[in-house]
Amino acid sequence: MDVQCVLPSMEGLVEEYVVMGVNDRMQDKKDAKKATSTKQTGYGDGWKGFVNVELSDAQKPLVKALMSDMGRVWTTVWDLVDAGYKLTISNDPTHNSYNLSMTCRNAKDRNNGLTLTGRGGTVEGACASFVFKHSDILEGDWTTQSARGQRVADEEYLG
Repeated sequence: MDVQCVLPSMEGLVEEYVVMGVNDRMQDKKDAKKATSTKQTGYGDGWKGFVNVELSDAQKPLVKALMSDMGRVWTTVWDLVDAGYKLTISNDPTHNSYNLSMTCRNAKDRNNGLTLTGRGGTVEGACASFVFKHSDILEGDWTTQSARGQRVADEEYLG
């Protein structure tokens, strides 16, 4: 029984090595450009953190009352978006709740770099919770911080 072994030509191996080397150098240039870029993205652009506000048991009925005036709630939210705030509304299936968070990205605003959240068993509850914290508790100034509250998982939850 004869066994034959075919070796690839050296020419093909050299070309493959050169192409790989060029690609690596091009990727290195791209990576270096990204590292020195002044483009502001994500949390690397001056994000300072979350403003933690816990709703007391006495405040929760006030938030529920605010839910009857969703026009005020949405007007406040959209006014902040127009002022340069980033809005995120998301579902948290793990805790059976919704989250509304806003991050101030307006460099001239006193809240720049801060994120305030509202949580609720419904989208409306999360929005009302946020607006109550923003307007009624903090009076638009997020530079005051307090402890984060405990989470209760139900549709009536506001936080």
